[in-house]
Amino acid sequence: EWVTEIKDRTPEWFEYRKNGLGASSAAIVCGISPYKPTPMQLYHEKVGTMESENFMSPPAFHGIHQEEYVANLWRYYDGTEEGYMEQFESGNIIRQADHLVGFVQNPKYPHLYCNLDRVIEKGSRKLNEDGTLSDEITTKPCPLEIKTMNGFVYKKYDGVPDMYIIQVHQQMLIMECDYAEIAILIDGRGFKVFPIERNEGIIEMITESTYDFWKRVIQGRQAFIQAEQAKEDGEYDKYDDWMGVIQHLEPEPNDNEHYSAFISETHEVEQEIMQGDEDLLMQCKHLQTVK
Repeated sequence: EWVTEIKDRTPEWFEYRKNGLGASSAAIVCGISPYKPTPMQLYHEKVGTMESENFMSPPAFHGIHQEEYVANLWRYYDGTEEGYMEQFESGNIIRQADHLVGFVQNPKYPHLYCNLDRVIEKGSRKLNEDGTLSDEITTKPCPLEIKTMNGFVYKKYDGVPDMYIIQVHQQMLIMECDYAEIAILIDGRGFKVFPIERNEGIIEMITESTYDFWKRVIQGRQAFIQAEQAKEDGEYDKYDDWMGVIQHLEPEPNDNEHYSAFISETHEVEQEIMQGDEDLLMQCKHLQTVK
């Protein structure tokens, strides 16, 4: 009853995503993701003052179309570095994961949802910290996150990037489980599977950060409705005031390198040439004095 079945990348899928924060958004909101969008840009996309960037990048395209292949490899992973190849050739499936189409939304966290790559079946063997198969089994269905990554990024993070850790923790929060796995295809020729045990400190950070962020979004949406109404009524002073409220609610900037580009693009002013007169000259002289 927590699942809303919607096929990926359909108009309905994009529409659903406007009304909450997905697992990949959690890393953005927590200030962990170094990529676009920034928290400020994500805020404006959710409020409605900016269109979401739904274009398909080449890495995203290949990642989506390789998901099935990586998920299938995972079924043969036996806890050894290259044993999955032997198991694959012999057709010896080690564990199973289901493909869930749609969104999972826990009523305890109505502002959060997750769009899972795969769901590890209840009763499956877990992995030890070193990636070997454990005798411990899952007591609930668990998230399996599928990733493709180039070797440079993999070496940079020495394994799983922090933003992916945040992502699967939001999935664990929503699914109320304490275990997840991330399967990574590296440079199209290396394969690693990482167990992720639930960390309550990370869960708390996600809960607090996303709640604060979504509270800003709700207030921003209300202000945007008022601003649009004021614009329609020709009350431009009120319009400016409400748009100022929206800006005031923006998340604070962090060290994401894309902030400067975002600020430049959103505050770009078109240059205007105007004929000077005596009054304008006096204003310029006064401005010079003040400076």
